[in-house]
Amino acid sequence: MKFPRLRHALLAALLLATCFPLAASSQAEGQPLRVTKLIADEFPLVKVQIATWEASGALLVLIPDQNLRVSEDGVSYPVLSIEPVNVGVRLAFIIDAGDGARNTGVGLRRVVEIANEYLQTFLIGRPWMVAGVDQITVLVQEGDSTELVSPMSSDPGLIAQQLTAYTPPSDGAIGNPAQPGDFTRTGLRRALDELQFAPGGEDKPSAVVLFTPGMAADTSDLAQRAIDAGIPIHVVMTRDTPTTRWETALRPLAQVTGGLFETHYGTGDLEPMFEDLTLKRQQFHVAYRSTSPALGQRLVGVEIDGPSGPLVASGQYSVTLSPPAIEILSPAPGTLLNRQGQEGSDSPEDAEPTFLSVVAEVTWPDGLPRLLGPAQLLVDGRPAAQGEVVAGRTEIAWDLRAYQDTGQTPAALQVALDDELGLHAESSPRNVSVQYVPYPDTTPDFLVYAALALALASLGFAVFLFLPLIALLLRATPERLWETLGTRPVQQAVGLSLRTAAAATGLSIALGTPVAYVLARRRFRLKRLVEALVDLPVVLPPAVAGLALLMAFGRRGLLGGALEALGIPIGFSPTAVVLAQTFVAAPYYVRAAAIGFRPSFSASRCTM
Repeated sequence: MKFPRLRHALLAALLLATCFPLAASSQAEGQPLRVTKLIADEFPLVKVQIATWEASGALLVLIPDQNLRVSEDGVSYPVLSIEPVNVGVRLAFIIDAGDGARNTGVGLRRVVEIANEYLQTFLIGRPWMVAGVDQITVLVQEGDSTELVSPMSSDPGLIAQQLTAYTPPSDGAIGNPAQPGDFTRTGLRRALDELQFAPGGEDKPSAVVLFTPGMAADTSDLAQRAIDAGIPIHVVMTRDTPTTRWETALRPLAQVTGGLFETHYGTGDLEPMFEDLTLKRQQFHVAYRSTSPALGQRLVGVEIDGPSGPLVASGQYSVTLSPPAIEILSPAPGTLLNRQGQEGSDSPEDAEPTFLSVVAEVTWPDGLPRLLGPAQLLVDGRPAAQGEVVAGRTEIAWDLRAYQDTGQTPAALQVALDDELGLHAESSPRNVSVQYVPYPDTTPDFLVYAALALALASLGFAVFLFLPLIALLLRATPERLWETLGTRPVQQAVGLSLRTAAAATGLSIALGTPVAYVLARRRFRLKRLVEALVDLPVVLPPAVAGLALLMAFGRRGLLGGALEALGIPIGFSPTAVVLAQTFVAAPYYVRAAAIGFRPSFSASRCTM
């Protein structure tokens, strides 16, 4: 009995010696930071999906540009956002017969019974599995053959039903492996195949959970494969009685691959293992915006300042880029633009239209929309105007005022722009022509004659007005004019005119201002009549106005006799002149002052 134990001890030592160095290198490279996915379907916005944990298994706290940096092909980029994403986990549970009931003392049916209880708790009891996120497959190693009890699925209820409906074969039908560990090695190999090659879920953390009563074999090759793939193998010793014999071979397998070694010896608690399995379902999307137009593979590096030093991981992606495509929608090819001269203007610059809207559409042959700079209009290869691109369209105003020839002038239109990566694009030339069409002279002959007659009548009226004044000035020489101005009668007449005019002005202001204010700001029943009376002196003939004043203020007038009795003679006095001037001039003052007192006029004057 000592030789089998010695053989098992030697195998365990060999496994420890061959696997621990591999774990030291592989686990350092794959954990605690991994780039699990690169998403460039919204390029130039790139999302780097990373999985990162502290040594304790807790998520690292990431702060953009402080403890987290991103680079692409050696060029650093600012981190735009960090968003947590629940990617789920991808697990393969394998229930194993071990080295057979005859060697281990535990049959497959008992292992299935114990494992089923734990799996029901994991699937629908607590539950630990998140439906629609996690992916689970369950396999049972029935001796040399592997039964796929539940294919990879995200439906915990379906997996639980399939597991409940499964009936394992009898222990006699299974037998013992030809070589120790053959059953277990076959099951582990199949579980790794399911995790690595089943479609979907490539970015999910994966793990194998092995329920086994025990086996004794060298699994260093499988351990190496698991380490290279970053898949930890968790081992659950599933027995009713404790043993150390089988632990010697299985415990190192869990340790070197980063898994946990748990036991069910009659009773057990797998919650720590379930906690470890589901802890890493959360990852992060680190977003940055690339400015590189490079073709081919791009190397993305992520660096994090971890608690024990910098952590580095990298990944690659590629995009196929092409410049944006531009098509001029308007004007149509071969369009003749007629600049029509305007009535009353002989300048071709005033012809309409003065501007034409050139409309172009921008599309993305590579399916990756990007930011665009201003669109530039080229006319015969020279810049003419520019406009912004909004929702894939641009409208650029083309100035046509320089086209002043009556003949057709050809013009080749193009729209050019650059995207945010510096990729340049130009539309195909759009050939059009521009010509100036003078405004036709359509004035009828009778209008010309009527305008000429009106001009002659206006000239005759002007002669009638100014000729007497000119004749008066021509009759007197300058010497005689100065001589006449120096005589006493003329000086008295000028002085009288100035004095009476000043008095009439003051009287008009004193008496007319209140009237103007009332007419402008108040509404009353007889307002129209008062306005008519104010305007009446303006429309009266001078003779009638003089007769009216005489009848009112003359010696025999209505007020003249009374005023003269009081010692105020009116007739043939300077007072009469003042009254006459006031009678004629006051209506003009009242009208002008009333306009100034209007509310609308006052408000507009205050805002000037």
